[in-house]
Amino acid sequence: MITFRFRPVKALEAVRWMLRTAKSDPADPADRLDVTTILKTCYFADKRAINEIGRPVFGARYMALELGPVPVEIAEMLRCDPVWLAEMAGDGVADYPWETGAAASSSGPDMTATGTAAASPPSTCR
Repeated sequence: MITFRFRPVKALEAVRWMLRTAKSDPADPADRLDVTTILKTCYFADKRAINEIGRPVFGARYMALELGPVPVEIAEMLRCDPVWLAEMAGDGVADYPWETGAAASSSGPDMTATGTAAASPPSTCR
């Protein structure tokens, strides 16, 4: 089995880009950028990169779920897994597109990109 090194900073940059460039209508719940859309976009980016250049963009491991493949490490990052937050902090990343720390709620991040809040959504980590 071929494995690749996961690149958490590149994954974070991709999530930021998706949130920044999302063209969603805040009044329409069906037009929101959600976690599923982010994960599927990461999968298709990795798949295309492997087909075109022979290596993935993110290097994430994928798990087969009912609604399709999920990049495990990116899903853990979006759920605010402390291991990935620490990994990114070690790479000098301290500015996440969601809040971390004691003020965060237990509901996990809301990755909705709405209007001008797309660059920094009102979301939290546990």
